Amino acid sequence: MGVVDTNTLGESAVSEANVGVQHSQGAMQPVRRWQVLERMRHRSQGRRLPCLVLDGGMATELERRGHDLSGVDAEEWSASVLRRMPSDVVHVHRDYIEAGADVVSTATYQARADLFARGVELVDEAWRGVCDVDERNVRRRRPFCALSLGPYAAFLRDGSEYSGYRWGDLSRPQAAEKLSAFHAARVEAALPWLRGEAAQPDAAQSPRASADWILFETVPDALEAECIARLMSTRPACRQAPWALSFQARMDDGRGVLAAGESVAAAVDRVLSACSGDDENERSWLANGNGPLYLGFNCCAPQDIGGLLGELTHCRHAVARNYRARCQAPSSRPDMSPPPFLGWCVYPNSGERWDASRQRWTPSSDMIPLDSAGARHFWHKHLPEWRALGAALVGGCCRVGPTIIEALTRAVRSGDHERIQPDGQGCEYGV
Repeated sequence: MGVVDTNTLGESAVSEANVGVQHSQGAMQPVRRWQVLERMRHRSQGRRLPCLVLDGGMATELERRGHDLSGVDAEEWSASVLRRMPSDVVHVHRDYIEAGADVVSTATYQARADLFARGVELVDEAWRGVCDVDERNVRRRRPFCALSLGPYAAFLRDGSEYSGYRWGDLSRPQAAEKLSAFHAARVEAALPWLRGEAAQPDAAQSPRASADWILFETVPDALEAECIARLMSTRPACRQAPWALSFQARMDDGRGVLAAGESVAAAVDRVLSACSGDDENERSWLANGNGPLYLGFNCCAPQDIGGLLGELTHCRHAVARNYRARCQAPSSRPDMSPPPFLGWCVYPNSGERWDASRQRWTPSSDMIPLDSAGARHFWHKHLPEWRALGAALVGGCCRVGPTIIEALTRAVRSGDHERIQPDGQGCEYGV
């Protein structure tokens, strides 16, 4: 891959990404972080595999349903459908909710900031539609809404989220400044759409559509993740805004590495340290900063997830080490207050391969089967291992649709999996 001239592309990307930002005079105050921690921990209690289910891919599901997201639409990818046919986005969200997803992410990964509100509103519309279809669904708990924000790479549109950035003549401080400015503008636009303290997240009716937390996705390198962490933990307006971050990563010759080639364990340590240093006291770490709810990996090959989670056992930061200890020796007191970190998130792609010459997806031996029975077998085989390694939020990315998510929901909630969960490997606090 050639060197990307981010000095020219970057300013354009920042400008395009933030077109139409409007500040609402009646903007909500972000929900306090501990409230989200408690609600998410409580949601998973009583399950055989106590983790939450994230939804699956949006863009590839829209393509499966007939949308062409290539060409002119590639600029905003699935976000383009927010403008043209929002009802189709609602239908995908509804299918994931009906499949049992605990967390639904907005179709704003590559959206300009003026579409953030629309993305959040469509998740709310989907939830209300599910309730309208069957009155029994009113008693179903409202899914959490994660406002999806893609990396800087998504706006370069050069595939660098899968290969890492090439900064050319930019120094590391200059690159950090560019990344920080990009994310600061988008986070500022997202903050008014986070749920306020007065909202009732489990009620069928809510006074205004809003998101529960921000999800930074497909981040290719540690520098960008560190910039995001510093932004969210040091800027006053962000310090109570819940957030999570997911890296694009792979197993390479037995090593877990980010798209840019850095060690995944070292990258996680850098993020945690950026959120207020290496304090051994988790409570102090939370009080002094705003650490992520989850850290993890997305759009990775499914066969790499176990290895990537295993690499995180090498993390040195106190928060990661304490989380690992809780996974190895779960508490018998589930009613205790939640810890400051909920755990690892993983949402792989289907494992299919893209054949550029034939313009189609092709099967692979390691893919997640797309049919219900095959998907249930996949989760039956792999989910207990991932859970034992600390996975607390599990879902899917590209080509993972509602059928696979429904199978995942069954695996998480079904007692059939209790017998194959390794003894002593549950993680009571990692939820």
